[in-house]
Amino acid sequence: MQPAYRGVSLFGLVVLVPLVSAAGDVPGWHRVGSAREDFDIRIDREVHHSGNASGRLDCLKKHSSGTGSLEQDFRPDEYFGQRIRVRAWIKGENAGSVIIFVRVDGHEGQILDFGNTQNHAAGGTFDWRQHEVVIDVSPDAAAIQMGLLLRDKGTAWIDDVSVEMVDKTVKRTAPRPSVSRTNPRRAGLFIDHPALNLDFEQ
Repeated sequence: MQPAYRGVSLFGLVVLVPLVSAAGDVPGWHRVGSAREDFDIRIDREVHHSGNASGRLDCLKKHSSGTGSLEQDFRPDEYFGQRIRVRAWIKGENAGSVIIFVRVDGHEGQILDFGNTQNHAAGGTFDWRQHEVVIDVSPDAAAIQMGLLLRDKGTAWIDDVSVEMVDKTVKRTAPRPSVSRTNPRRAGLFIDHPALNLDFEQ
């Protein structure tokens, strides 16, 4: 199937812009998940909450036994010792389960804090709705990871992501993890950039 294009006027010239980017091409974001090979990520310029684009996550199978995610890591420096709120607008089509998540990792790969919207998971076909996660960033953090997670089937979109510091009167959206798990593959992680492409316009 040939990709669809939209004409955009630029300095008097009409430039053709693909409505959906090539699979796997989402600047600042990457594809992960327990069954990442069952999923594709891309920029969608036809479906968006605001602006001209959104991030899109597709399950390539009728049903997947795992999950796929569209996620990114960013440096935690400006949030050390602070409580943060991550908000995102999500949308689904024939989706198994759609949530957003945020994780704070330490230098040894240990999970220092974690939160998601599992208690408000969305499924099936639904229009844009806002999800949020509120957690704390330890001064020992090495990275913050956030993203969109799709389970089982269908398509999910994410747009207008924001990360902000809030005071401690804003309640956490999940209890602090009682046991710190460690992922050796995350040990020694060094992230030197802030959160990127939160509106998916790049």
